[in-house]
Amino acid sequence: MVGIIALYQHYGMGIRALSSGGFMSIQVAGMAASLSVFSIFAYIFGCQRSLPVLKKIAFVGITLGFVATLLSGGRGAWVVTPFVALWAVIYYRNTFNRRDYMAMAASVTLIVVTAIVPALHRAGLVFSDLDQYQTVKSVELATEQAPEMKPKIKTSSGTRVELWRTAWLLWTDNPLTGTGYDRFTEKKQDLVDQRIVDPVVMLFSRAHNQLLEELQIKGIIGGLALVFLLLAPWVATKKTQCKPHSDQGFACVVLRCHIVLIAGYMLTQHYINHHSGILFFTLGVVIFASMALRLERS
Repeated sequence: MVGIIALYQHYGMGIRALSSGGFMSIQVAGMAASLSVFSIFAYIFGCQRSLPVLKKIAFVGITLGFVATLLSGGRGAWVVTPFVALWAVIYYRNTFNRRDYMAMAASVTLIVVTAIVPALHRAGLVFSDLDQYQTVKSVELATEQAPEMKPKIKTSSGTRVELWRTAWLLWTDNPLTGTGYDRFTEKKQDLVDQRIVDPVVMLFSRAHNQLLEELQIKGIIGGLALVFLLLAPWVATKKTQCKPHSDQGFACVVLRCHIVLIAGYMLTQHYINHHSGILFFTLGVVIFASMALRLERS
C-alpha cells in the first residue's frame, strides 16, 4: 500500500513521495525498507515451504516497498538496507531455483524503471551538499566571521555533519554524563559563541544520529544503554540453534536483520526518539524474539 501511495504522490501529484499527508518521510523510508527486507524473508520462506501464493504476495511487497523507499528520498534508509537484502539472498541462495532468480530480476527491473532516477537525484545532492559544506568551512578558516553570526551552512547533509561535530565536541567535554537536558542548549550556544561550530546547530534540538544524541546528552552511560537496547535481543537468542532452514533459526535471522536495519537508520536520525520508530523497533523485536524463543522451548 505504501508503495502505491508513493507512486501516486510522485507521479500523480508531482511531490516528494511520503512527505505530506501526515507522513514523516525519513521515518517511513526506514519502515518501508524494513518491510521490503521482511518480504524477502517471506519469499524465502515460501520457497522453503513451497507456498506459491506467499511468494507472489512477497514479490509485490519487495517491489513496492523498495519503490516507496527510493521515491521517498529518505537517504538514511539506503545506507545499510542494500547490504542486508543482498546478504539475505546470498545466505539463502540454495533455496532459489531458476524461476526465483527470474522473479528477482523482474523485481529489480521494476524498481529501477520506476524509482532509480529520483533516487539518483537525491543521492547526488549528498555530494553537492558536502562540497558546499567544505567550501563554507574553508572560507571560515581563511576569514574572520562578522560580529553578528548567521548560519552559513544551509544544506541537509552539511547541517547533519555540523550537528554530528557539535555532538562529538559536547560529549568529549562531558564524557561520563553528557551535558544533561538542562545545560544542553547553553553548552551548544557556547560553542557557537566561540565560533567553533556554525550557528545553524541552534535551529535543531537533536544530533540526527542516535548514538551521538545519547552521548551528548547522557554521556557514555546513555551510549551504553543504547548499545544494550540493541544487543539484548541478540544475546537473548544467542543460545538458540540458528540452523538456516529451521523455523527457529529463520526467526533468529530475521530478528538480527531487524536490529541491524534499525541501527542503520540511527546513523542519520534519532530514529527511536519518535513514537513511530520506537514502536516499530519494539514490535519487531517482540514478534521475532518470541517466535525464536517459543520454538526453542517447543
